[in-house]
Amino acid sequence: MDVTIMLIIVFVVMLIGFVATVMVGKSKSNQEENPRYMQKTGTKLLRLTLLYVVTIIVIVLIFVLAIK
Repeated sequence: MDVTIMLIIVFVVMLIGFVATVMVGKSKSNQEENPRYMQKTGTKLLRLTLLYVVTIIVIVLIFVLAIK
């Protein structure tokens, strides 16, 4: 399989996971059942975003090195 196609597949899967995570975090039912969940949301969202950014960078580096 072409490396570019694999990179696109990985990126799409990660994007779907990110969108699903944000949707669950912002859902009204999730916020109603546990009011403490909304405490420190900025910190939680920042950590999650950093995790995605680091993961994307690592995967891109792996694919770039695999191409060479």
